[in-house]
Amino acid sequence: MKGTRTSLELPGSSRRAASRGTHETLARGSGASPSLAGVIATPVLVAHRDRSTCDAVRTALAEAGFTTRIAAATGDPFAGLDRHAVALAVLDARLAIGRAEAISWLHGEHIPVVCLAPSSAGADPASVLELGADDVLREPFSPRELVARVKAVLRGYERARAPSDTIDLGPITVDRRGRHAAVRGRRLTLTRSELELLSRLVASPGRVFNRDELLAAITLPGKRPSPRLIDTHVVSLRRKLGPAGEWIETVRGYGYRARADHA
Repeated sequence: MKGTRTSLELPGSSRRAASRGTHETLARGSGASPSLAGVIATPVLVAHRDRSTCDAVRTALAEAGFTTRIAAATGDPFAGLDRHAVALAVLDARLAIGRAEAISWLHGEHIPVVCLAPSSAGADPASVLELGADDVLREPFSPRELVARVKAVLRGYERARAPSDTIDLGPITVDRRGRHAAVRGRRLTLTRSELELLSRLVASPGRVFNRDELLAAITLPGKRPSPRLIDTHVVSLRRKLGPAGEWIETVRGYGYRARADHA
């Protein structure tokens, strides 16, 4: 089966930089589940140090009807990743442990994560799950089990997303699929970071997020801005929300939360 190389770009990134990080392998087969047909049409990102493991994952998923996008073994596996172009990520657990912000960032882009934990590498599945992975599979793995777990995670994400594409909290509405927010029907002009921040907060009213958690949700992997950048975004977000900005509450010494009620 032949692969097709392609370059993916983040907004503002160069095609040359993207081409160093990622190449795409398209492999289609039969056997796709009708309930996942729309999702299966979107590639699965595979990032693993071992090229033979990448090939095994690609073959297993191809036979189930998935397409795959294979990240480079060296450099930044997320270079040029377009958040709209990936349905799920299959990651080497060592990558997830070495770059703890990667899973949070992928989840912030609504991309679920399945990790592969090499038995000989000391990658503890429990540790990877604690980092936020949606599932972990020990290597060597059964191709049938890999496909089953990938489908199960995708079904769970689709069920979870269906009723929550639009989130309402008091006068605030966030349309995550449409990528916009409004206050009492008045659409707001928000930056990508502001929208991701607002979406993360209003989706879990009452939950306190520390600055590092929120920063991971809005920052591209490999970038390490100061956690205080969140304070700047919150100030701007509250200003744009107007009186509804009161729904975003500061928890001194820790972070921020969206109020569960406005009593």
